[in-house]
Amino acid sequence: MNCEEVRDLLPAYVLGALDAGEMQAVEEHLRLGREHDGELVELRASVFALDRFADEESLSQASAPSQLGNPVLGRPRRIPPLAGWQVALAAAVLIAIFGAGWLTAGLTAKSGQGVHFLLQGSNGEVMTVSGESSDQFVTVTMRGFQQLASDRAYQIWAIRDGDWVRIGICNTNYEGGWKGEFPFSIHTGEQIALTVEPAGGSQTPTSEPLLISES
Repeated sequence: MNCEEVRDLLPAYVLGALDAGEMQAVEEHLRLGREHDGELVELRASVFALDRFADEESLSQASAPSQLGNPVLGRPRRIPPLAGWQVALAAAVLIAIFGAGWLTAGLTAKSGQGVHFLLQGSNGEVMTVSGESSDQFVTVTMRGFQQLASDRAYQIWAIRDGDWVRIGICNTNYEGGWKGEFPFSIHTGEQIALTVEPAGGSQTPTSEPLLISES
């Protein structure tokens, strides 16, 4: 499979909409080089942006008391799988977004106080952290991470003036994903980092960051 063929399949690849054969072919091509890294970052961020502007009813249901998860781990939001026609529509939207260069403007134009972070690991892991500086909650989305053992957890941090401030802890599902909210007011001008900590979390990091945003 050549670069042009892979590029055409990247939107469906990011959405997980390829069949097993196509998925394997795309991943084999991606392992051979880094020429598609920029496209993958933008497409994954676009998927996150689509999530951000999703049906408000889904968010209100996830916020209801009967739907709350462990308060320490944050509030998980379960997103139902897309039907076939929805996958096709979402892929078309991603192609339009990607082709129009909407990514940078779309993530920042919603509010002057919006704060958005996109972090990507060397193996394709993606974490997004988003909120409004005036809000009391921040939304975190993780994709492509290894599910940790029960005695370990991922911990998200904000770095403010050199101090590591805890945002929350979570663990991914068997597919490597997690999405939820933490009671935290995010600020502009700070960094975001991700570490692996004991299951209950740590007051300060005990391991090197898996991901850290630029200062």
